[in-house]
Amino acid sequence: LTQLAVEADADLIVIQTGDLARAESIRHDVSPADYHRFRREAVNRLDVLAGLLTQSFAGERRDTDILFVAPRPPNEGRRYPVAWARPTPVLATGTDFPAGWLTSPSTRTPGVMANVDVAPTILKVLGVPIPAEMIGRPCALDSSQPDGASRIAEIARIEYVAVLNEDAKVRVLPPIGLLCVIGIVAAMWARRRGSLRSARLLAPSIVYAANLPAAALLATILVPPTLWEYGLRVAAWMAALTIADYAIARPCRTSPALICAASTVGLLMVDTLIGQPLQKCGMFGGYLIGGIRFYGVGNEYLGVILGFALTAGLGWLDDRKVPVPPGDRGMETRLLIGVKWIALALILGWPGLGANAGSLAASGAGFGVALCLLAGRKPTFGVAAAAVLLGLCAAVLMGLIDARVSGGHASHLGAALAAADGARGPQYLAQIAIRKLVMNLHLLIAPAFWGLALAMALPLLSARWLIGAQVQSTMAARPWLRHGLVALLAAGIAALLFKDSGVVTAATLFGCSCAIPLFHAVSDAE
Repeated sequence: LTQLAVEADADLIVIQTGDLARAESIRHDVSPADYHRFRREAVNRLDVLAGLLTQSFAGERRDTDILFVAPRPPNEGRRYPVAWARPTPVLATGTDFPAGWLTSPSTRTPGVMANVDVAPTILKVLGVPIPAEMIGRPCALDSSQPDGASRIAEIARIEYVAVLNEDAKVRVLPPIGLLCVIGIVAAMWARRRGSLRSARLLAPSIVYAANLPAAALLATILVPPTLWEYGLRVAAWMAALTIADYAIARPCRTSPALICAASTVGLLMVDTLIGQPLQKCGMFGGYLIGGIRFYGVGNEYLGVILGFALTAGLGWLDDRKVPVPPGDRGMETRLLIGVKWIALALILGWPGLGANAGSLAASGAGFGVALCLLAGRKPTFGVAAAAVLLGLCAAVLMGLIDARVSGGHASHLGAALAAADGARGPQYLAQIAIRKLVMNLHLLIAPAFWGLALAMALPLLSARWLIGAQVQSTMAARPWLRHGLVALLAAGIAALLFKDSGVVTAATLFGCSCAIPLFHAVSDAE
């Protein structure tokens, strides 16, 4: 094979490492020892082949490119094959591939490309037009990290964290979640028995639970060596953030739950603006392959941002005793909150961050209805529909600008609009919308979703039984939060209709938005 490749009159040679794929395909049919032996032998053969090829071309055909692709075979009967949860190597050498990362607009992560990007990359090297039917994008070279050892170490870190996150969701989250539920129920039970002091001593468990999204991001700053240390780091970050929330809340004359919500939104926005290094490798933010974020802020953290941003802003107005309807009182505070919400919506939909139209539809619905409340007007279905339409129009406008300016490196929305304007036609956008709807329907009937929904609903059902009167009293005393429920509902419905996997956004939005009212129901005096 090496001799044939050397003698071939080719500008590009693509080698698919079949031995590795065959070793992977029999993994579940042989013992672990045999699997590792077969895979080690395949890797050794590949290493010899790669050495012979590169050595031969180095002396005779310096203008020939070589592309090594090591795909993993998909598992039958699985919607998302387990093999997709780990990256595989794609190596390229030659005049068209200087030292650096192979980086695709699909992943927006240096050194990580999608399998659908291989064919467009080959066509680009050969100078052949890329058919409109191809959904992948050609890779570019990122030479920001020319050292090969550093690049390999970074990819190995991404793979390790991806596998660790998958295990942590099953073996770390349940005990942490159980600990939070026990603390929250204990606080509600104390309040039910009339012990306000005991309830306030246990109320930090609610803030502790609300800090989980932020702690899951911060725990990956330094790669933990073991799964259990990873869990301990998440729990320790939750505790540290809870202490910080209480320390900041006192001088700010507000509740620790509001500080938790605001700081979590701030952390997510900063991480988004600098390229999402935390979300890409976080326990909740990773896609099917660790290190990838296809659409900017993910569905799970979009719900966190919307839920916390709305309840924090409205809760702040309650703390400042701004009346409803507002009139002229609290004008500066309301204006500041409104500007922050608009800025958040623009960040969530900005093409350069890889976001899609659904993010602006959901944020437009939630923030639009909330802005109507800030203006002292009654929100209606028409207002919510207009806010969604405005968000979609803004997304389309930014997508068109991105497609014109960025070309082949446009965001997914920009690329979709360019494809619809070209060979695929307008029906391509309709196909995307239908696919999103089908995905949401599929997730709605998935057992995992109902398990998550039950876990989030358990504290609320307990609250209705244990402190139902206190919850009603809290909402009566906090009119902005009470009126803001319609904004949260609008954001959740828009996410279900316009976001792929929008049920995840709606679920996390629902869970996060309950933290502040529940905290006050437990700790506020009658």
